[in-house]
Amino acid sequence: STQERAMMSTPQEIRAIVKRFTEPWNTGNLGVLDEVCAPNYCLGEENTLEDLKNGIRAYRKAIPDLHCTLGEVIVEGNSAAYRWTMQGTHGGEFQGYAPTGKKVSATGITIVHFAGGKIVHDEFESSPPSFEEQFGMT
Repeated sequence: STQERAMMSTPQEIRAIVKRFTEPWNTGNLGVLDEVCAPNYCLGEENTLEDLKNGIRAYRKAIPDLHCTLGEVIVEGNSAAYRWTMQGTHGGEFQGYAPTGKKVSATGITIVHFAGGKIVHDEFESSPPSFEEQFGMT
């Protein structure tokens, strides 16, 4: 319908939101997530926005120099898929595991779905080894 099309974000708007959505991994500024995510945001099947924030906090504590690089962003309707790379040095504690001082990196693809110009659902897959495996946790 015309009303539904009016509610859709443009591909440029969606790309800009995706860029902002990935910024907290680099900056630690979690307030950005409140601006770009809907209150009912869900990560995977059941994780909330607060769970996402806690995850970012934990990874940034474990990898103080964590840097996320955003790759290609493909927009289709009210969804976007993007590649990302994260890297840094395991310089802080993570879930009781002492820092190793190792350089770590991870790559993955995330798919986000939008409603009313905000991210409502996020699902991702990352390639092995995970940060946890690189930390020596598994």
